[in-house]
Amino acid sequence: MIIGITGFSGVLGRAICKELSSLKNCKIVKYKNDILNKSRVKKWILDNDFDIIIHLAAVVPIKQFNNSNKYAEDVNYKGTINVVDSLKFTKKKVFLFFSSTSHVYKKSYSKINEKSVLMAINRYGLSKLKAEKYIQSYQKRNNFDYSIGRIFSYTSIYQTEDFFIPSMFKKIRKTKNTFIVNFKNEYRDFIYINDIVLMIKKLILNKKTGIYNICSGNKVSTHEIIKKICNKMKKKYSFLYEDKKFLGLLGSNSKIKKIYKKDVKSIDYIIKDYFNFFKR
Repeated sequence: MIIGITGFSGVLGRAICKELSSLKNCKIVKYKNDILNKSRVKKWILDNDFDIIIHLAAVVPIKQFNNSNKYAEDVNYKGTINVVDSLKFTKKKVFLFFSSTSHVYKKSYSKINEKSVLMAINRYGLSKLKAEKYIQSYQKRNNFDYSIGRIFSYTSIYQTEDFFIPSMFKKIRKTKNTFIVNFKNEYRDFIYINDIVLMIKKLILNKKTGIYNICSGNKVSTHEIIKKICNKMKKKYSFLYEDKKFLGLLGSNSKIKKIYKKDVKSIDYIIKDYFNFFKR
């Protein structure tokens, strides 16, 4: 089995490569060029006779995305077009996994399933939603089947401070007295990166087609996360906003649980794992 992967150098890409490297009779081929170079993408796909392609290449951090003007949108959307368009030239049918995001959904007070309202909450989400639609539109005319994984919030010890938990860890650690929270509360659905990797592995090896939420299904508020981090660091905290009812992105994982039957790690486990790493 030959598996191609774009975006292999990112946090999720490295974790997936590490997991798949343990598979017997499996060859992993990394795309090491510009995803916007259509001829190189096509050559990479045609030269390697792939069984599966995992397309992760993207600009993800919201701040980085917003500061990059058109480039980030091109990477997320046109980069996907380059992969999809190249698949019509393959000799055998390829299975494509595309990593999307929960940001394609409209924020809700309740759990979001794969049929919930699509209304991208930011430019990053819109770029991924456009890429999803392109995949769905052109799948029948090209030589591939696909699975789209809409990944909810996660954290890793390797993430930059552009992400929520790493950012809060740094800010709280630097606080000398009381950590003041001056942003509104919202729901999040945090999933451990190892659970994400194993869910994706299940999807691609079983060639499960369609759209799947990749999430924990567990609700946690941003304020609650800050409380947990502050308690770990023995810091005081104070909230300027105390919303009693608030929106967010909480996923339903009932569909993915049909093929991934393990219990997912809790937010307490995720924070403890993160905290223990930086405590060394």
